Amino acid sequence: AKPSTADPASARLFAESLRALDPGVAAAVRVGADPKALDEADAVVAQGSDETIASIRARVPPARPFIGYGHKLSLALIGTDVDPATAARSLALDVALWDGRGCLSPAWALVCDSPRGRAAEVAHALASALEELEERLPRGRLEASEFAELLELRARAAVREGTRLELAAGASSWTVVLESTEARPPAGTLRFVSVIPVADADGAARFIAPLAPH
Repeated sequence: AKPSTADPASARLFAESLRALDPGVAAAVRVGADPKALDEADAVVAQGSDETIASIRARVPPARPFIGYGHKLSLALIGTDVDPATAARSLALDVALWDGRGCLSPAWALVCDSPRGRAAEVAHALASALEELEERLPRGRLEASEFAELLELRARAAVREGTRLELAAGASSWTVVLESTEARPPAGTLRFVSVIPVADADGAARFIAPLAPH
């Protein structure tokens, strides 16, 4: 198991958890960067960006089984039967883990806005939940390019018609944007998340359909 360069911890934590549960199976797991692994493995499973998958696939002999999981997107959908505060706490944790960089990090949060104003309630609760998480799960260091990307996301959101921004006080550690329509803003990352009101399940389906390839 070769850890991601962006996340060197998760694979090792998985191996430790596996040892506690089943030492026999764990003995078959090796974590690290072995340049011979692709040449010797009976099969290869890889996940990462589409470019990473293409690069690894090119290094695996054609006769050897290869399964690649390329670029994926996740989103949150909050229905009318879910308590906004409860939803916000769960969503805040998903946004904070991996600082929004992961394929399981919600790129958008769709909220069924019935009764009207429900999406605004969720957005406000999400901002409060992200602020509470700051002490327990502070955001990691950003690369210069990531900081520039975050500033651009904030600037573009600020000028979109009808949006409402809630920002971490005096910091860039989190951003919640309440959008005014079902239009699709840029995907969130780095603890930046757009809350999008949808009228109903059909509205959610319209938003999701073009994302099917990912």
